[in-house]
Parts: sequence; structure tokens; C-alpha cells
Amino acid sequence: MRDLILKEAVKQLKIGGYENLSFTTISGILDTSRANLHHHFSNKEGLALAATQLYINNNMARLNEISLRHTCDFLGFVVEIEHLFIELIRASGGKGLCVCSQLVREQGLPESLVTLSKDHFNNLISLFESQVKEAQHDGVIKSIIPPRKLAVQLWTIVLGILQMSLTASDVEPYLNDMKGILTNSVSYSA
Repeated sequence: MRDLILKEAVKQLKIGGYENLSFTTISGILDTSRANLHHHFSNKEGLALAATQLYINNNMARLNEISLRHTCDFLGFVVEIEHLFIELIRASGGKGLCVCSQLVREQGLPESLVTLSKDHFNNLISLFESQVKEAQHDGVIKSIIPPRKLAVQLWTIVLGILQMSLTASDVEPYLNDMKGILTNSVSYSA
């Protein structure tokens, strides 16, 4: 039951953030009592923390796998990251893509969730930075931009892709227009 609760909580956090996370809604979807949910999670913050951590763990596992597959292949890494986000946008219809991006925009969010989300963003930048350092060391991309700065720029493009998909009334034309944006940005750095 705990896994089902977390899965539903992740969905709610992606779409509506912490403010819209609801024990009542989750209990209705899972056809169980609120008391059963409270048996697993004593309060909303605990549920949100566990769901956000699950989301982060799954996200980082997938991104780390991509990174490992593309050791010494920076362009392959970037291409696969771009394909991953296109897949995620398509699967969600452009709505409810990222728990942490949703959370950090909210006012009055518990500090534990703010810290968890910011730590996740820093870990993502570090992942990109390690790929950039390797590519610069191998001469694949120029070393004129510090690795951390380029990693932040690339991750900013990813966040922009995610954010823009939220405004698209029809996701497919949007995906066609933005396909190649991350790869092209890397090409300019080569």
C-alpha cells in the first residue's frame, strides 16, 4: 500500500505541487481510508518528503545510467538526455513533469522540501559537470567555458524545455520545434 500511496503522491506533486497534495484525494483514488494513509505517513510533509525522495531516486538512477552508458561520449549523453525529456513530455502530455520544479515555485513550502529539491538540482548540475569536464579533457568541446558554468547552462536549457512544454496547447508540434535544442547548444560549444 505504501508504494501505491507514494506513486499517487508523486503524480499529485508533479501536477499541483505541495499545496494540492491531498490525503483525501489519494484515499479516494486508492479506495482506502485516510486513516490507512496516515498509518504510513503521519502528515502531509512526511508524505511529500517520501514522494519527492522517491521521484529523485528514480530520476537520478535513470540519469546516472545514461551518464554511465556515455562515458567518453558527450554528444551521445546529450542526445539521450534530450530524447529522455522528449519522452517524458510526450508521456505526460506536457503537464506534470517534474516534482522539484513544481515545489520550488511554491510559497510557504516546508524547508525540508526546499532543501531536498535544491540538493537534487545541485546533483543534476554535478552530473552534467562531470560529463562536461570529461568532454573538455578529451577535446570534444572547448575548454573556454568553465565546466560548472556550461553544466548550469545545459541544465537551464533542460528546465526551459520542461517549462515551455507546460505552455504548449498541443505537445507534438512543440516537441518537433524544440527537438535538437540541447544538442545544438552543445554543438556551438565544440
